[in-house]
Amino acid sequence: MSETYDEISLRDLYLIIKRGFPLILVVAVLAAAGALLFVTLRTQRYQAETTVLINPTPVRVQGTRNLALEQGNSVSWETYQTIAFSRSVIEDALSRLEPGTATVDMLRGSGELTRLAGPQNASQIAPLTISHAFTHADPVVAAATADAWASATVETVSAGLLASLESVRTATAQQLESLEQQLSSLEERWTEFQSRDESELVGSRLTGLAERVPFNEAILEEAERAIATAQGEREALAAVETRSAGNVADPGTAAALLEDREGLPPDTLSTLTALLGESGAGNSDLVSLVREVELQRLTAEQAGLIAMRDATEIQLEELREQAQVLRERQAGMVLERDRLRRQLEVANSAHADLAELEPIIEYIYELAPTNSRILSNASLPSDSVGPRGLLVAVLAGLVGGMLALLYVFLRAAVSEPDEQLAREPVQATPAH
Repeated sequence: MSETYDEISLRDLYLIIKRGFPLILVVAVLAAAGALLFVTLRTQRYQAETTVLINPTPVRVQGTRNLALEQGNSVSWETYQTIAFSRSVIEDALSRLEPGTATVDMLRGSGELTRLAGPQNASQIAPLTISHAFTHADPVVAAATADAWASATVETVSAGLLASLESVRTATAQQLESLEQQLSSLEERWTEFQSRDESELVGSRLTGLAERVPFNEAILEEAERAIATAQGEREALAAVETRSAGNVADPGTAAALLEDREGLPPDTLSTLTALLGESGAGNSDLVSLVREVELQRLTAEQAGLIAMRDATEIQLEELREQAQVLRERQAGMVLERDRLRRQLEVANSAHADLAELEPIIEYIYELAPTNSRILSNASLPSDSVGPRGLLVAVLAGLVGGMLALLYVFLRAAVSEPDEQLAREPVQATPAH
């Protein structure tokens, strides 16, 4: 059993291509002519471009009390491209055009982004210049769509870049409104406190009480001394009575008792001396009577002094209690006044800081979007961008020729074995 392997030489390939060349040429010419006719009859397309600038200029503001605000306006090429081709941005762009002008799929298929300038890597900060291009059969629609697409993308990018600043802006406005309400409430409380503030009146009353207390204390000391003096006089008269009880009728004894002047009041001694001089030596009973009367007088005087002392003590205690109440009242008013004053100072300071920072934030909020803007709007295109007839015809001819060549090779591969069998001689079969 033997196997036969067919070998094809370059001459065989040349002969196959030579025999099929007319077919290859006809198919290539027909394909090129058909493509050229198709391109010629097809509507021309126009491309419009809108240029966008994303400028990452940082904005930093230094306020009072070390309040600082820094806003960096930057976006990468990948992020911008993702935002530009998002459905929400494309729908926003289409909503700005006439209804039925384009669709989402049409914009995605015919829209093109080109980075004209920008940083080499994500770590670098540099302006990013991007071209929005849109191709359409109508040049007016192409220009309008490119402008709408660029505007919608820039606005979305700016809104995203200002998201943090928007939160700061909102929080600052809310805090400022809250501080204004708090400050108004504190001012009302301060006005109400001033209307009932009696610190000066309480202070003057405390001054008066401070002057009256020492005066009453002096009266109390004087009363104590007077009571002690009256008590001494009573004790002296009682001693005279005890010493004269053994010999009352003896005038000499009565005179001797009068000479003992220790502890006796001068008025009592004068009265007793006068009575003894007028009555003679036998009137010692009269002396005892005068002594009794003097004792009653001293007792009554001492009782009055004791009552005055007690009343002075009560009055002095009341004065001290009033002074304590007034001091507590004054201390409460002072504490309340100081607390309200501190609260007003803190609220005024915080309000002044935010009131100074708020217009700066508003200025940044209005200024920052200018860093992301359209540099140039799309102009109305006058020259079409396709389809290119000659290029399409050449490509179609090449494709047609290659297909025809493939057909020629397949036909040769199938037909040549049959032709070889036909050209070989027939050998006779030996008889058995």
